[in-house]
Amino acid sequence: MNVTPSTDSPAISITYVEVLLQMLTSKGITAEALLQNTAIEEPTLQNSEGFISYQQFKTLIENALQLSENSALGLDFGQQLNINSHGFLGYAIMSSASSLSALNIAMKYIKIRNRLISLKVFNDADQVILEFNTDLPNDAFKRFLIEHAFSSLHTIVQFLPASSFSIKAFHFDYPAPVYAKQYQAALQTPLVFSTAKSQVIFQAGDFNDSSLLADENLAKIAQQQCDAILAVIDQETDIVACIQKLLRQTPGQFPNAETMAMQIGLSVRTLSRQLKAESTSYKAIVDNIKQEMASDYLSNTCWSLDEIAYLLDYSDPSNFARAFKKWTGQSPRQYRESLPLAPTSTTANQNND
Repeated sequence: MNVTPSTDSPAISITYVEVLLQMLTSKGITAEALLQNTAIEEPTLQNSEGFISYQQFKTLIENALQLSENSALGLDFGQQLNINSHGFLGYAIMSSASSLSALNIAMKYIKIRNRLISLKVFNDADQVILEFNTDLPNDAFKRFLIEHAFSSLHTIVQFLPASSFSIKAFHFDYPAPVYAKQYQAALQTPLVFSTAKSQVIFQAGDFNDSSLLADENLAKIAQQQCDAILAVIDQETDIVACIQKLLRQTPGQFPNAETMAMQIGLSVRTLSRQLKAESTSYKAIVDNIKQEMASDYLSNTCWSLDEIAYLLDYSDPSNFARAFKKWTGQSPRQYRESLPLAPTSTTANQNND
């Protein structure tokens, strides 16, 4: 199953952000520059169990790629991620009874660290395949995600007994980038680009044999912790999705947090606490839906800016214009005029830049 990320839902463990910041600040790039326009604040960075959203991570990576001037940054970043970097998921994998069990654990628990991709494991003749799925477009951000995942996997495999994993090839579901030679240097394994899926191909060999690193007690403890985190994530993710669904079902109506909490059967304090644990808030979710609707109205209707502001519950159109510019970096008029087929009605362009 492919993962379609929601822009404001928790997506990436803050631990990975910390590693990336440490890596790039050591090269002279300031954390302030890397975090520009990400809305990632100090309390979030201090919460080792926290997450940032897809949009926050995407903005961070876009900043990092630009400031580092390193198109292959994902490969370098992956080499910084060892078993410990993946928290309880890493410990559960390391202590698994067999190599195949380790892959199945990764598939089951991946979203306690990374909710932008899903994994699938299956056997094919004499090989075992680990498949990475996401609905992200084939751009620099997606390449970064796949590069760092494959590079981290390759790095971890180097520290495991030779008989545990034998990687035959890496498959990428996008064309070879201009810096493809750096893939070979980092992964040291046959590469295939423009495949149907992004996959890691393992030699089956002794995949079901006991791992030399198997530790039954550690595995039990680590998997219990993974299960506990997964249960919380499933509950919280449902709440975010529920709020988004309710807001989309009633366009033009944006109830306050107290009213929304009553609608989904929670106290406003519980709602606030659960959303805070996901590094989001009710206001952030509402703003995201408003941005989504505003972009749709500007792109697909000839409604005036006054009319759109009213539909988005802004009594003053200038407040809508300021909010939209904060979200997108453009005024509503600039956004509409930049569209390939901008609405041409005279009412579309009246008032409020």
